[in-house]
Amino acid sequence: MTKTFYVLEAQTSGIDAEFYINDIPIVLRGPDHGQNYAAPVNQYLLDGPNELAMVVKPGPTPSQSQTGRNGQKETFSPTSEKAWAKISSYPQKATIGGPDGTELMKVEWPIRDERKSRDDYQPMEYPLKIVQFRDMGQMFGSCVFQQAPKIKIDDTVKNEIYEMLEALRGSLAGGDAELYIQLQKIRLEEVARAFQTSSDERRQMVREVTRMDSQQSWWGFPSLDKEQFDLRLAARGTMVQCIDKRWDAILRENANDKNERAYYSLFVSKLEGKWVILR
Repeated sequence: MTKTFYVLEAQTSGIDAEFYINDIPIVLRGPDHGQNYAAPVNQYLLDGPNELAMVVKPGPTPSQSQTGRNGQKETFSPTSEKAWAKISSYPQKATIGGPDGTELMKVEWPIRDERKSRDDYQPMEYPLKIVQFRDMGQMFGSCVFQQAPKIKIDDTVKNEIYEMLEALRGSLAGGDAELYIQLQKIRLEEVARAFQTSSDERRQMVREVTRMDSQQSWWGFPSLDKEQFDLRLAARGTMVQCIDKRWDAILRENANDKNERAYYSLFVSKLEGKWVILR
């Protein structure tokens, strides 16, 4: 059976835009964040209707992305800025962006004024959310986050997530990946299902990479700065994204010898009284 990869491709020119699939933030792009993006997104797609969204000129921090600074939008008169995103399907081993891709959904900004055969650059209020829907039929089965309880981010939730991240940071810094593997059991299984791979292979890879990297002189994790946390809801309120005010994942490794570092993108839910990683 030929595997199908569903790929999010996005590009911005002269402006920031954040891209979402089914109300899950995927990536921010713009002049200071890199202008192009392309990656498989099978694990974010659902049976039936799916949503691709783009927030143009998002607010200053993740939690204000769609509302604007302190809930205040601003009027902006664009000139030549552009942004777009699309989800396409590709057969295994096909080149992303190549002729084998089949476009399924696309969002564009500015919105094309077909009556005038030109882009509509009228002043509008931003952040501006542009959405496209498509019923994709049977995909990979239901996902746990679809039935997870709704979350309200309050001081209790913030403290509990901090404690979970601190425990993760400590175990990984010591070269032990078992807590990380345990907390993301559901994610590993659902991602493996979406890509028709083995969750056991992924677990073993996490163990091996952690074991090898932990022997390097640069290995370690910066301390967590709770004041920089900018937790936000995702997936219609059933997950919390562990992100900070700089749009970086809260949990991240020290920079390696090439001044590169790994970021741990985590979307968590509380199931049966315990916080777990679902995406």
